[in-house]
Amino acid sequence: MNFGSLLPLVLLAALFYMLTRSSKRRQRAAAQVADALTPGAEIITTAGMLATVRAVDDKNVELEIAPGVVVRYVKAAVARVVPPEVDDDGPPEPDSSPDEDEPTNTTET
Repeated sequence: MNFGSLLPLVLLAALFYMLTRSSKRRQRAAAQVADALTPGAEIITTAGMLATVRAVDDKNVELEIAPGVVVRYVKAAVARVVPPEVDDDGPPEPDSSPDEDEPTNTTET
């Protein structure tokens, strides 16, 4: 038996395994996002629409896309949950304008 003829078959099997493995990983991640939806969460749909979750059931989710406008989507259409913005009350950033005492880099010709 010639092992050289088995090499393409082994390579095809490895490629198939890698493709199915990454597909399953994406499906698992999408299922985790769908299961973690809670009312009040800000989300982005697979179409890129930003919305707020109002209600969640087994297969569907109600999204508020504008004040008073609620639409029903399939959970699988939710791409990701947007993390809430953290309002840092840290020190203000320094002003980038030069002080009056500092010379500027202008040259007169």
